[in-house]
Amino acid sequence: MGKIVEDPLSSASTSSNDDSVQNLTRDLFRLATCCAIERFPFITNWKTKEENVEIEHLLIPSKTEAAFLRQSVFEHMPPTIKFYGKLLPVKKPSPAMKDTLIWAHNPLLSNPMRHILRQSHFTIQPIENNDRWLGYWGRHWKTSDYHQMNINQKVNHYPGSFHIGRKDRIWCHLKEFMRRFGDEFDFMPKTFLMPDDLEDLIDYLNEEEGNAVIVKPPASARGAGITIVSNAEELPEIDFELKKSKYWVAQKYIINPYLINDKKFDLRIYVYVPSLDPLTIYINNEGLVRFASLPYDNESLSNQYVHLTNYSINRYAELNISPSLQAHTDVDKWVKWPLVKDVLNMCRYSFPVSNKLLDNSPGNVTRHCDGNFTLACKEKMCNVIEDYRTNMKITEDILHPSYLTGADIRCLCNFEDEYDCRGNLDLIYPCKNKKEVEHYFQFIRNPSYFDILLLEWCSQRFNSLEEEKELLNLLHKMCYLGNHIVTDELRIGPKLRYPYVNTDDIFLADTADTASTSSSASRGTTPPRVSTPPSIQKQTRPYCDQAPEHKILCIEDYDQFRDSVLNSSYPVIVAFHADWSGPCQMYIPRVENAVMHYELLTVAKVNIDYCSDVAQEYGVENVPTLISFNHGEEIDRSEGVLEEDNLYNLCEHIIEHVHQ
Repeated sequence: MGKIVEDPLSSASTSSNDDSVQNLTRDLFRLATCCAIERFPFITNWKTKEENVEIEHLLIPSKTEAAFLRQSVFEHMPPTIKFYGKLLPVKKPSPAMKDTLIWAHNPLLSNPMRHILRQSHFTIQPIENNDRWLGYWGRHWKTSDYHQMNINQKVNHYPGSFHIGRKDRIWCHLKEFMRRFGDEFDFMPKTFLMPDDLEDLIDYLNEEEGNAVIVKPPASARGAGITIVSNAEELPEIDFELKKSKYWVAQKYIINPYLINDKKFDLRIYVYVPSLDPLTIYINNEGLVRFASLPYDNESLSNQYVHLTNYSINRYAELNISPSLQAHTDVDKWVKWPLVKDVLNMCRYSFPVSNKLLDNSPGNVTRHCDGNFTLACKEKMCNVIEDYRTNMKITEDILHPSYLTGADIRCLCNFEDEYDCRGNLDLIYPCKNKKEVEHYFQFIRNPSYFDILLLEWCSQRFNSLEEEKELLNLLHKMCYLGNHIVTDELRIGPKLRYPYVNTDDIFLADTADTASTSSSASRGTTPPRVSTPPSIQKQTRPYCDQAPEHKILCIEDYDQFRDSVLNSSYPVIVAFHADWSGPCQMYIPRVENAVMHYELLTVAKVNIDYCSDVAQEYGVENVPTLISFNHGEEIDRSEGVLEEDNLYNLCEHIIEHVHQ
């Protein structure tokens, strides 16, 4: 299972005294290992004798076949399936084990990925046929579909990742971060969202003769529906019968772009985010350059072959947030085949395939995931978060050997194994420069405990070769002793949603300071606080500390929605939100603060991931969405983030409706 080839504490020595100390240390370490095996007796039974022989066989390449498995960097960790980007035979597992290697079929699965998967003995089957598939590469799912996944399954999207690919969504996010951090996020051309920004767009086009915008559908790709407009009269008509999410957007057109050989170009850079908690980001060290077909000429705005670099416009195919990994040319093959191989290796599918539910199988007792927490893990998480909240500094002994928990070790081993499999991908966050990583850390909204842990780990690990060796040896020792293993009797039961630092209050305080003194005093400015697991929260927890509980409700099911909203004798603003949505985390506290100024108003928060039936009944497809009710009747609806003035105007409008 793991490799125990030598004692982690052993080192070369030239003196007899050193030899004696080394022998004593080795003996003590062997004794500790025996204690670890006694503590976790299933370590010796992780595999049957037949499985053990087979896994040893699959780990070692032969003269004619490549190894099927990759050994973990650490002891007592399961091996993972190895993928190759070259045409070579790979050792085949037994039929029983091979039957567990299933990949979900879908039309976006590229030929390079199909080949690499089959090379490592995966079969590609329709996703409808079974739920035993291990991987999926395809289109973005509905948020509710992610809740149906098993713990051993991996997909190529995160819930809500379409916010990065949609031109309207990403602009809303960037506006919020520009308000919070200024020029640091001012890198996207000004964007006009329809129909709210139509007047501003017309004013911009009429302001100066050279002004132009590029008009795009909000969620399409490959150049579909794109036009360049310099005259307000040429703007497309707005069909107000469409949903707001279907309206086109317009972006300021860059008249003087960078050129190569007199042609417009863009860079296709591949970035991989294997983990959100803790956040890790890698960038592929090879990319593609896409050129327009014709030399640039700003006098011919209608010629797409001059102004657009999309592959489809130039007779190739490419997608957006689901980047095409098809390889039609030699350059494509040179870039994309190694990229597919590296991404699959970094996914690290443990072998034998772990069970669908958390149990004592090797892939699960060593897994960094929700549910694999003990009371000691929970206690340390809350202490570190509270310390960071109070002092805005990381606890000094967070990496001290006596303070490392099993969750810490699993998280750090997960990162190191991931880093070891990176191939042609380079780690860009947490970056290796301490000042840079601390600079970028401030942009993580509501950092989690594991964000803080990995920040400190990388700050020390990449500081010097000596510190790197010392820290890696520490992990080896911990894994050698089995301190990273968590079993059923140690798990605390229901999944723990671990705490994080709520930095949204800092943002609220900063924005409040820009308003009048009386306004900032009334809306509240509070320091960052700890968001604690639901099990120890109040049933109704307000975002803003001064809000009375009856003013802010957390809807948990449809019955509560009916009683608290539809049957309410007072007007209610229902705020549909999601944990994964950045704008929601910033916007909902502002809604709560606004409602505090109106005695009759109440806010009811509905998490669309947990109350999907309510969201579906009222046709909520995007968050944040506010729907206002009075006596059970819908009287107003708004999608997206409202500016402060518009938010208060909404409250006034609701009050006026009540008095009619």
